[in-house]
Amino acid sequence: MKIKKLVLLSFLLVSYSLFSQDREFLQTYQSSTLPKDTKDVEIYNTFSTGGDSYYRGLYQRLEFEIGLTNHLQTSMYININTVSSAINDTSRINTTTSFSVSSEWKLKLSNPYKNIVGSALYAELLVSPQEFELETKIIIDKNIEDEIFALNMVNEFEMESGITPSDQQNENHPELDFGYMHMFGDHFGIGLEFRENNTISHNEGWEYSTLFGGPTIFYSGKSNSIVLNVLPQLRNFHKTQYDSGNLVMGDYQRWEVRLLFSFNGL
Repeated sequence: MKIKKLVLLSFLLVSYSLFSQDREFLQTYQSSTLPKDTKDVEIYNTFSTGGDSYYRGLYQRLEFEIGLTNHLQTSMYININTVSSAINDTSRINTTTSFSVSSEWKLKLSNPYKNIVGSALYAELLVSPQEFELETKIIIDKNIEDEIFALNMVNEFEMESGITPSDQQNENHPELDFGYMHMFGDHFGIGLEFRENNTISHNEGWEYSTLFGGPTIFYSGKSNSIVLNVLPQLRNFHKTQYDSGNLVMGDYQRWEVRLLFSFNGL
C-alpha cells in the first residue's frame, strides 16, 4: 500500500511539472516555473474604472514565456495601455494610448509540494519612451492537498521622463500580495486575492497606502487555462489632506477586473 501511494504521488508531481501552467492566481505569483523548453503564450486584459472623475482604463499584455531550465524561466511582453478620462461631466473625454515592452525572469528556489514552502525570486524590467520600471518580488507559496497559499513581497521602482529635468518623477511602490485558492479537482478553483499597495514619491514622500481584495476563479483544460479576478479597492490606510476618505479616488480606481487566457505547453 505504501509503495502504491509513493508511485501515485510521484506520478502526480511529474504530471504537475510537465503539463501545468505556472499560476492559478492573477495578482499573486507562485514559485513554480515551466519545465525546460516548455513554452506558453498568455494574453492579459485588465479593465479599471471608478473615481472622482470619469476614467476608463484598458491594459493589455501579450506574453511569450519559456522554461530555460527546470528552475529558471523567462518571458517577453508587449504592453498596450489605453486610458479615457475627463476632469468632470462637462469635459471632453481624452483618450491616450501608450506602448511598452518588458522582460520577466523567475528563479525557483524550492518546491511548494516537496519542501516546507515553495520560494522563488522574480524580476521584471519595463521600458517605454516615457517610462522605466523595475519590479522585484520575493515569492513564497505552499500547496496542501486542495489548498493553495501564496505571498509576494514586492517593490516596483518607476521613473517617468518629462519635457524638462524638473518634470522627471521617481517613485517606489512597496507592495504585499496574498492569494488563497481551494481547488475542486485538478482543473477548477475558487479563491481570494489581496493587494496592499503603497506609493513613495521622491518629491512628495509617502503618498498612498491602499488595500484591494476580491475573488479569483481558475479553470484549466488540457492545454489552456482561464483566470478571472475582480479586485475592488477596500480601504485607504494613509489618509492625507488630498485623500482623506476611506478610499483613494484620485490616483487609484474603485474597480479592477483582470482576465487571463493562457495557452500552455506549446
